[in-house]
Amino acid sequence: MASVSDISALDQMVAQYRLSKRKPAQALETKRSALNIRLAVLADLKTKLKTLMTTAEDLKKTGTTSKFNTFSVASTNTSIATATATTTADVGAHSLKIARLAKNDTLLSDRVTAAATTVSAAEGAGTKTFRLSINGTDTDVSVEVVNGDTNETLLSKLVTVINDSGAEVTASSVGDTSTTKKLVLISKSSGASNAVAVSDVTGTLMERFGFSAAVISGRTANGTTTAGYANSSVTQLNASFTVDGITVEKESNTVSDVLTGVTLELKGTQADADLPITLTVGVNKASIKEKVQKFITDYNAALSYLNIKTQYDSLTKTREALSGDAIFTSFRYNLRSLATEAVSSVKPGYPTILADIGITAGRDGTLSLSDATKFDEALDDDLTKVSDLFNSTNGVAAKLVTLIDGMTNSATGKIVSVKDAADSQVLSLTNRITRFDETLSKHVEKYRSDFLRLQATYNQILAQQQTISSITSSYYY
Repeated sequence: MASVSDISALDQMVAQYRLSKRKPAQALETKRSALNIRLAVLADLKTKLKTLMTTAEDLKKTGTTSKFNTFSVASTNTSIATATATTTADVGAHSLKIARLAKNDTLLSDRVTAAATTVSAAEGAGTKTFRLSINGTDTDVSVEVVNGDTNETLLSKLVTVINDSGAEVTASSVGDTSTTKKLVLISKSSGASNAVAVSDVTGTLMERFGFSAAVISGRTANGTTTAGYANSSVTQLNASFTVDGITVEKESNTVSDVLTGVTLELKGTQADADLPITLTVGVNKASIKEKVQKFITDYNAALSYLNIKTQYDSLTKTREALSGDAIFTSFRYNLRSLATEAVSSVKPGYPTILADIGITAGRDGTLSLSDATKFDEALDDDLTKVSDLFNSTNGVAAKLVTLIDGMTNSATGKIVSVKDAADSQVLSLTNRITRFDETLSKHVEKYRSDFLRLQATYNQILAQQQTISSITSSYYY
């Protein structure tokens, strides 16, 4: 039987034998590792190109969806009014003077002593129903009056049922002195059409709080102790202002149907002697510059990655994963050229290359907004001087989308075909390595078995020799 040391020595010998015979498989593994690195690079490149393509598709949009049709509105007095603009706005200045802001209608009850029971005593117990009318919608509301209810208790009940009714009005109980309270009803929306009206349906509970038919129909102004409206005329609930000399009334302080593409936010009023403020609609240069800078960043990320992964180091004789591949060296060249070549679809006499608006390419092809002043001047002069370079028929963005789609398209893209070929090679190499290792393992196991048999035979002969030697020795003695 082989000793432990013999087995250990055998294992070492077998391991060395396996290692010496496995060099062909190691060569295949080296090739497979290189292919896996290539596959990882292809995935990273596709991600960067897809990111760039998404940005280019945004810049390619035209008309009302164009990313260049973005405007901002400057106000000479933001405490009076501010404004925002959409893509349909027209560049220009507008005068604005605000005489009155839109208000929510407010209806207040008679003053009642909180701790007294005057209303419940006069009205009597039972279910009382009243009607809230706002903007053409009537909502009937019921409340239970109990003998002995204080005025404060009744007000609390009214606030609860009104606010739970779904009517377009908010109720609250307000203490106007330390011992008295009023019921306050405020419409949820501003403007004359949202005026609040109250009437009794069963009982006279509303009238007990001062909301008589005469007060409601006549819009009586409230007094210190008497019920009425905070604004006696419904017209006072509308905003009144003048835009470019034209007087306008609106029910809201947010107005989007006076200036095309512009939403006004009315915030303060002006005296008759005050001069109008000015709202200036202009190109939102900061927003456009941000979008173009994102394009530059995404373009540089893709090109820089390509530059690195197609390199060949002549000193160290090392190649990157895509080095020497005509598909990617050609694509890199086209990507660089596209950003610097002339755009043929711009207006005559307008900039034809990105450098004309301050975007230049470095030695490695990456872009930078090297002259922001030139870029701003182009925007100030005519927005299309910038936009046409990107989103016209043969603009940079349009051509870039086509170029990248040829590489990344899930059905016909070149990256897909290269990846498929690499995947196939990896699978083939894996199968070859597996078969080689299986064959080698069989050989190794055979050699191991043969050695163990020889070792056993040797040990047997050695034992026999020792036995004969022992017999011979005893015979002579």
